[in-house]
Amino acid sequence: MPAGESALRSNRLGAKQNFVGRVERKEVQMVEYEHGSMDVSANEKEFAGFVRFAVWVCVAAILVLIFLAIFNS
Repeated sequence: MPAGESALRSNRLGAKQNFVGRVERKEVQMVEYEHGSMDVSANEKEFAGFVRFAVWVCVAAILVLIFLAIFNS
């Protein structure tokens, strides 16, 4: 390694780390966020599917318990 060149390596987070373990952090620029500007239609559709699935599982479990209670299993 040439003299004067620092011995840095990147870790998986993008920070630079030298061989003695000191970490040099890089600046992160945040994007301006406006509340309510994100399209959440896909999230709402996925959540509705999850709730529908959960209801079906609960109904199935109750039916299995009723079956077991009727036939003394």
